[in-house]
Amino acid sequence: MLPPHLNYAFIVLKFYKWVLQKWNNETPKDIYDEILITTHHLRFEIYLNEFNVDETFNPFPMTILFNNHILVGTCQGTAGKKRIRGIMMEPLYVFNELLYAISWIMEPDSLEGGLYAGELREYAKKLGFSVGDKNPLYLISFGCCSVVIFEREDDSLLIHYYNSLINCDDSPYGTIKVNLREFIEEVLRSVFIYLTDYMEVVEKIRADYGQKPEEYMCNELWSNYKHTLMRFKEIFKI
Repeated sequence: MLPPHLNYAFIVLKFYKWVLQKWNNETPKDIYDEILITTHHLRFEIYLNEFNVDETFNPFPMTILFNNHILVGTCQGTAGKKRIRGIMMEPLYVFNELLYAISWIMEPDSLEGGLYAGELREYAKKLGFSVGDKNPLYLISFGCCSVVIFEREDDSLLIHYYNSLINCDDSPYGTIKVNLREFIEEVLRSVFIYLTDYMEVVEKIRADYGQKPEEYMCNELWSNYKHTLMRFKEIFKI
């Protein structure tokens, strides 16, 4: 039996349940100080209690870790102890971009994609990464200080990251190799958890502080998730 985050029929039911809740103006009963989403490799933290009401586009501090590598966030050392801090982000943007990235990178004929106007392959090399001449690439920019470039190499995914905010004696850049299918499944699971458990909590906090809920981006995330899941199942014959 497929797990819930890979079961398309279950996803559709969850989507229509969400639509019905919106129609009936139902709001979440439980509000959290922070959100923690973890899979085998990935860890997302969203600090809801540090919501910045004056920041429209990136109001929530977030961190993203792959194992112990800080892809998004900063590390501060105090009295010999390390403390990871979030940077201001928009959760909907983060999860949508991760879906776009895995959608692009799993397509057999992809070359270069993401939010970069120039030659992405040359840019990756300027950052110090060794990338293949014909391997598919996709870039995500998280704020002004964190860049992640995904590179597909056969059945593997190379995650090249550059985070200029890292200190605590950690290197600001590096490359992580992971199984492509495994990573895609972990992203799908993470987004599923956000959609079904936390998205409405985030939107309620936004509304409570007088900001307009991001209904368009919420719908986009649902649509993006369903499309990516179907394509994933087609390519990997699940």
